[in-house]
Amino acid sequence: MAKLRVLCISIILLMIAGLALAACQPTPTPTATKAPATATVPAKPTATPIATNSLGVDEDDLDGVTIEVWHTWFGVPASLFDLQVTEFNEENPWGITVHATSQGSYNMLFNQVMDALDAPQRPDVVVALSEQISVWGEAESLTDLMPYIEDPKWGFAKAELSDFPYVFLEQDQRENRQLAANQFMRSDESADNDGKGGWIVDSDSMTVLSWMLAFDGGPLTDGGYKFITPENIETLKRLKKLFDDGCAWVSTEDTPYEQFAARSALFITASLEEFSDLSRSFAQLGNWLFVRWMLAPENQARWVKSTGLFPLRVSSLDELSDYQDEHPQWAAGVELITQAQIQPQLLSWRKVRPVLGDGFDHIFRVNMQAGSVAAVLAQMSQVADALSD
Repeated sequence: MAKLRVLCISIILLMIAGLALAACQPTPTPTATKAPATATVPAKPTATPIATNSLGVDEDDLDGVTIEVWHTWFGVPASLFDLQVTEFNEENPWGITVHATSQGSYNMLFNQVMDALDAPQRPDVVVALSEQISVWGEAESLTDLMPYIEDPKWGFAKAELSDFPYVFLEQDQRENRQLAANQFMRSDESADNDGKGGWIVDSDSMTVLSWMLAFDGGPLTDGGYKFITPENIETLKRLKKLFDDGCAWVSTEDTPYEQFAARSALFITASLEEFSDLSRSFAQLGNWLFVRWMLAPENQARWVKSTGLFPLRVSSLDELSDYQDEHPQWAAGVELITQAQIQPQLLSWRKVRPVLGDGFDHIFRVNMQAGSVAAVLAQMSQVADALSD
């Protein structure tokens, strides 16, 4: 099977996360000591080392390289990406040309890439979800990115690597003010808003996963799926109690944003999806140079200003001081990035992930009792095991 030259930023972040965390540790301050006086000896001049290229590719070889990028963006992110692709094509000194194509949705993208694995025309860079990347990796259709990251000439310096924090761009927030929201809704003169207020129940699988992780739970135990744990039971019981107490409600709207804007909900769950969900591997240096350019702090800052998403690099915040002042909730979210956790890195997660949403929906049925949470989690574990076989 031919190698698919795909780059995955989510994997880049995983590989550099260890370095970033190490770089964030406080450096001990040495105790000052008075050194004895010594004669000064003039230092001999030394030659400045020149970065060498370990990839076996000369700059002249890059002239005329064409890169095909597949993504799922639309609207503002797609427009910005197209603009940055145009800028790269006009400004890069190597003569590299990038073509970008939207595939409509992540499901459509996944199917298109699967069809392209054995086709002569394949994408070079793909913006994809980590569980989709895992499937392509299992098919041995991806190549190793580390030689590009570590290359002395074309890769990242150690200082640049420490600029990437360990991130998982999803945030759930819950505040004590929610507890009074529904009581106010029932006390006014309007009957239309009764049964509303508080949190709009969100059964998206990533939201459910975030709630579980917030209570020290999760879908994995000893490397396998196990939903029925004390932590997960406690998580769902607490959320169910919010619902039973009238502090959470199920909306019939397609999205919660209109209800939130109309003050029918005190808070909702939202995700911040960024360029971090991009790529994993490729075979040509030109692909890497384009992605490295997209990861430049100034380009990441532009993504934030246009989309409201999180940047991948700490240094991008230097150009976002005004944006942070104007968007304090966003700035508070940035402070929480160091506490983020990643979703399970298992090949089967792509199939198992919807089980979280289905089980969560079942718990919020009208006649479902909080005591049935353990039974629902046990059934979720059984389904996950079946899907993993």
